[in-house]
Amino acid sequence: MDDLELDLLAQSHTDLFVDEIRQQCRYASFAAADLNAAWEISDSVERDERLFFAAQSLLSAAAMVSKLLWPVARSGARGRARGEKLRTTLQITASPLVQSRSVRDSFEHFDERMDAVLAKSHQHPYVDQIVGPTDMLRFEVDTAVPNFLRRLDTDKGTVSVLNATVRINDLVDELLEIKRACDKWLNGELPGRILPISRTVIRMGERCTDR
Repeated sequence: MDDLELDLLAQSHTDLFVDEIRQQCRYASFAAADLNAAWEISDSVERDERLFFAAQSLLSAAAMVSKLLWPVARSGARGRARGEKLRTTLQITASPLVQSRSVRDSFEHFDERMDAVLAKSHQHPYVDQIVGPTDMLRFEVDTAVPNFLRRLDTDKGTVSVLNATVRINDLVDELLEIKRACDKWLNGELPGRILPISRTVIRMGERCTDR
């Protein structure tokens, strides 16, 4: 291979990751739309289930983006290099909510975090899938601060998993900004792109042609 062919091969590998990041950002936007639509459901039980289903889908997509751009330590040197290259390629300097592992880890390691909570909190009630302000619940004993497992705080616009909390709109805004960066790269609008621009990933329902 000559230098150009090697550069095109390296670019195709980058495109695979950028396309995946872009797709996960789209999934997150779909989940955010589902979250908004769920509020219109009249049956409160189904509404709350749909709300948390959408919230979980949103957090799952955000976690994928986070791992691709900021790999975990066990990814090793290769993973760290990949994350750094992708952030440089997409000109991502700061996305603190996506980068943060607090909600992501509480969601992905829910079983382990639950074990820890149950081991420490014997005297406090457990409440799950609460929709509404945090102070909406009242208990007979004022000191019985509840252990919230999962909750949507409607006043603050946040979703919480155990002790980790994130503002939903702020998280979605960061993901949409990352998606715009992915679109720019794939459309040849960022520096470092070598033409011709071709699709590295072909999905069902798409025409098998170059962009």
